[in-house]
Amino acid sequence: MEKLSEIFHATLRSLNPTQTFKVSNRQLKRWLQRDFPQIVFVKPKQKNLSELVLCHLTPDQPVLIEHNFNSSATETDAVESEEETTELPTKFPVNYDSESKAILYKAAFILSNILRNSPVLQCKWPPTAEDFNEANIEKMIPTLLFNFLAWSVGETDELVTDTFVNTSKNIKRKLFSVAQDLIYISSAGRKQTPKHLSLAMAVRHVTGSARIINMLNGLGHCISHSAVLEYDTELAEMQLNSVDCLPVGIVSNKFATFVWDNIDFCEETVTGHGTTHSTNGITVQSKMAGDLDNNIYLKSGQKSKKRKIDPPVNHIPNYFIGQRCNPEVPEITTCDNKSEKLSKAKLIDAAYIVAKLPAKDKEPLPGWTGFNCMLERENIPNVTTIRYLPVLEANPTEFSTINAILMKSLDLCKKLGIKETVLVFDQAIYSKAQQIRWKEEKYKTSLVIRLGEFHVSMSFLAVIGKRFKDAGLYNILVESGIVAEGSINGVLSGKCYNRSIRCHKIMFEAISRLLWAEFLDSISTEERLHCLEMSLHLYENYKQGILKMNDLPVDFLLIFENFNKFVAKNCEINVTFAFWISYLEMVGSLLRFLRATRTADWDLHLIVIEEIIPWFFSYDHVNYARYLPIYLLEMLNLPKTHPLVYSELSAGNFVAQRQNNYGFCGIAMDQVIEQTANRDSKTKGGLKGFSRNPAAVHRWMLSHHLRAHICLACEQLSGKAK
Repeated sequence: MEKLSEIFHATLRSLNPTQTFKVSNRQLKRWLQRDFPQIVFVKPKQKNLSELVLCHLTPDQPVLIEHNFNSSATETDAVESEEETTELPTKFPVNYDSESKAILYKAAFILSNILRNSPVLQCKWPPTAEDFNEANIEKMIPTLLFNFLAWSVGETDELVTDTFVNTSKNIKRKLFSVAQDLIYISSAGRKQTPKHLSLAMAVRHVTGSARIINMLNGLGHCISHSAVLEYDTELAEMQLNSVDCLPVGIVSNKFATFVWDNIDFCEETVTGHGTTHSTNGITVQSKMAGDLDNNIYLKSGQKSKKRKIDPPVNHIPNYFIGQRCNPEVPEITTCDNKSEKLSKAKLIDAAYIVAKLPAKDKEPLPGWTGFNCMLERENIPNVTTIRYLPVLEANPTEFSTINAILMKSLDLCKKLGIKETVLVFDQAIYSKAQQIRWKEEKYKTSLVIRLGEFHVSMSFLAVIGKRFKDAGLYNILVESGIVAEGSINGVLSGKCYNRSIRCHKIMFEAISRLLWAEFLDSISTEERLHCLEMSLHLYENYKQGILKMNDLPVDFLLIFENFNKFVAKNCEINVTFAFWISYLEMVGSLLRFLRATRTADWDLHLIVIEEIIPWFFSYDHVNYARYLPIYLLEMLNLPKTHPLVYSELSAGNFVAQRQNNYGFCGIAMDQVIEQTANRDSKTKGGLKGFSRNPAAVHRWMLSHHLRAHICLACEQLSGKAK
């Protein structure tokens, strides 16, 4: 090909010496393929070799080509380049004779008949994500149509009529897209293809913009917005008619957790009254390989043309709490292996600090989260299934609404075929839900109510901020540049959760390293060298990926014991020293609480709850000081009161796993609903703009997970799925 290009440019220069021509090899190849279709181009396997150009194939050449070369078209050939816009030289205009034009005219009518006789999408209406796959697309696209498009773009000159010609994956996706556009346009939109349905629904799910959908429809790439509304309504009605009214994807006869939270839309009203206060719910279930969904879709098979769905009848019966009933005080007990669990967690955090001591002259180690993620590379849990529940159009702080939540959860528990289940709330709903549960016997036996770890962490962050804000923590964080002055109040109050966690991690590590440096200065030279050798040993083992926290060296345990004695001794001497050691203890408790959640360690979770309860009393966090003790006692007595729930929680099913790429990734249940249902409701493609329309909200909630799956299927069809 290089030689041919040189001859071509030499010819151009000889014909017109005054004009400079610059034609790339790829452009020259396209011109030759267009005007001389009998020419064969063969690309070598070695990148340093030039492309081979043959006038035609002789009988002995295919074997040679197959052995030494690849096919003439590769995926990289399909990448458009802005540089390759060179026009044809004016000396060589392209003219088509009347015979060629007549052939094109006849071919157009042949293609028109092919398009007219193309099949429709082979599935019941409404189609779901499972119907949008390459196999169904191939059934819709006639073979001659696809091959004609492949020949037209110069992808291949293979003469095949009974099967699809061989193309690269990238080109095949794009040819499928063009073919579906032709089918859709030729039928005036009556034949709806997987591309036009899934793309429109994906745009609705991601942006919620009718304007963008209609622009794409105007260009022939997707169905119209009115058709999308009809499709979405059909999906919602299909979900309503599903077997047992259970969320599709949830397995029967398997433990599940129900999480409920308030969702507020502060619409702009004249007085501020009349804004939307609803209740969101999700179902979280841990599934094992081989678990089969017992739920199926009941498809109507016919289009109803409906663009609205009847709003739900949200008749919530009034509930009067009457005289409040005190809880039955459970038997006071403690966690098994408390000291062992607590010591192990403290050792891991100490090893994290010590391993980073020699990092001044070496490659730095990751932060607390990254460090622990690298340690938890084995036994990564399966991804949990998260499904949305119908919205309750009522404020969850009212007793009537909370009673309806408990009744709904109990009904779902029975439909799932399980005897006991767990409900997770924040503290505001938890307090009232417990008052109802303690009074109603039907709820006591089947429902276990838990406080969400996410909200407990936020409240404990506020306790830490309240204790140390005016002691210098405010100034340290602002003056060091860790937090902007305008954001510091949100950090210290715990409302800016991620920033607050980050700041306390940095502060914890900084003070700990200063403390260890002081400890090293207080011991003999021989002991100091031994400690530094141990630090380097931990560092190297971590970098090599062989550091095991269950098998720390005995010498490190002795060093840590001496370190604790050093700290205790100085606390007795210096009050200020003891005060900031209490900061390390509180943040250490917070990190252990996060560790319990991320590693799904139920025993450690209860141990840390017991550890932090006194701080809520000390700093007047009345609500958590009031309900955390009874929460702890109920959880400790689960083996006697609800053994099935206890076995599930002990197995780690009190947290959710949203990915399985690495360990140390458990998420608190109340944080999951914030990241899924609540987030989706308030972002683009969510409930913004129609939150005061009950029918539209009901349709959005019913079909949300179906739209999400269709969006994923569209990404897979486009080759952009992550």
